Amino acid sequence: MKATKILGIGALAAAMFFSTSGYSADTYIKNRNKKLTQLEEAADYELLIHAPWCGTCQLLKKNIEVLGDEPTGQIQIQKGRDLYDLRNELRKQDIDIPGGVPIMIDKVDGEVTVYYGFGKEKDNAVMYKWDGFKRSPTDRKVGLEKILE
Repeated sequence: MKATKILGIGALAAAMFFSTSGYSADTYIKNRNKKLTQLEEAADYELLIHAPWCGTCQLLKKNIEVLGDEPTGQIQIQKGRDLYDLRNELRKQDIDIPGGVPIMIDKVDGEVTVYYGFGKEKDNAVMYKWDGFKRSPTDRKVGLEKILE
């Protein structure tokens, strides 16, 4: 009986949250499934990074590959590599990652693309593509293009 009451109260609280927030459970599940599909598709890129504290990266963890072809300048990244170490390594190559949650790095024929998430909640972060690798703060937003909604 107690367990039933607790479950009933939990269900009521969840229903109240979704009804007052204007965000239905169906919408949440639909968005979550869409996000998972997008992450699966994103995992096809050559180089991925994993930040241990990032929920998005946790979803990608199983798909992370360690690649490194020095002649073409690809960056070697290991599973669980600390994000700050990675940023320092990139800055030595004059590549700056803007704020947000880096998800992956793709470097082909000398052209680098960093995909990363933005959002109040990491789970609901939108993936963006960054093309402007300038060190100046005024240039940080150059080349920011929304690629997934």
